[in-house]
Amino acid sequence: MNLGATNAALDKLLTDKQTERLRQLNALERLLFRKLFEEIRPSLTEKDGVIVSRIGFVPLGKIVDRVFDAIEERGLQALSARTARDMKSVVDMNASYYRVIAVNRGVSFEALQASVDATMRRRLGIGDNGEPKSGGYITGLFGTGAAREEVKKMMSKAIEAKIPLRKLKKRLALAVVGTDETRGVLEKHIGNALVGVYNRADHIVSNQFGQRLGMKYFVYSGGIIETSRQFCRKKNGKVFSVEEAMRDWPTDPDLPRTKAEKDAGEVSDYHPLEDFGRWMGTSDTCRHRALYIDEETAFARRPDLRSGN
Repeated sequence: MNLGATNAALDKLLTDKQTERLRQLNALERLLFRKLFEEIRPSLTEKDGVIVSRIGFVPLGKIVDRVFDAIEERGLQALSARTARDMKSVVDMNASYYRVIAVNRGVSFEALQASVDATMRRRLGIGDNGEPKSGGYITGLFGTGAAREEVKKMMSKAIEAKIPLRKLKKRLALAVVGTDETRGVLEKHIGNALVGVYNRADHIVSNQFGQRLGMKYFVYSGGIIETSRQFCRKKNGKVFSVEEAMRDWPTDPDLPRTKAEKDAGEVSDYHPLEDFGRWMGTSDTCRHRALYIDEETAFARRPDLRSGN
């Protein structure tokens, strides 16, 4: 595969998988709303046009927890497992590009791919059977603590506001399912990380292939979208050496920084060849990747690299 075809294939793979998983997450939001209202409704009555709770806020909170527990066990665990299994396709798609390079260098590609796959699974908390490990990175993406608290607070405020039952149902639907313009409660708290883990896997895999093949040059690949930041816009499609990326990118003034990093005057917890332009959202990761190229291709596109400048 050439650079353009590889980029297009990887982008399509990641986009398709991310879209499919978000659809599953949205389906779970709709199920969550139905189950919440079914479980809570018997504990509420309406008097003079306003909600009256038959039980206190603590018992209502326990009902919310019970419904979320069921969604986690029957839905989110399955989504976590499906996400983990998707990661093999990320390795395979990258392998289709690096296989030719490895063969030309006389490298045993089967052993190389197995090693890269093992590193990716270790970093993301995926077992040898392809399933997410308990307490691993992927498993940790699907916690619902923040989502539960948001729903509990919304319900408490609605009941205290003495609104009609029909308005409570509408507010619950708005909070849990969202609208065409707003995200539901699961997508809000899990969606960015769910999308980002595919980008993270792609970064780990491409970087591992490049490192293990001893490649020194790469193309900053991934294209430009409406939300691309200046850091990525000025690098997209250009050739860099591993050395200059590691040396120069952490001090690039366009690299997004946390408040703590701005206050400290230095960037921390940043790996240029895995983090690239850093976050797309709260915990999402940059969509760009390093596609490694041989010296001849690198020098043809950037003659100054030949002299080490």
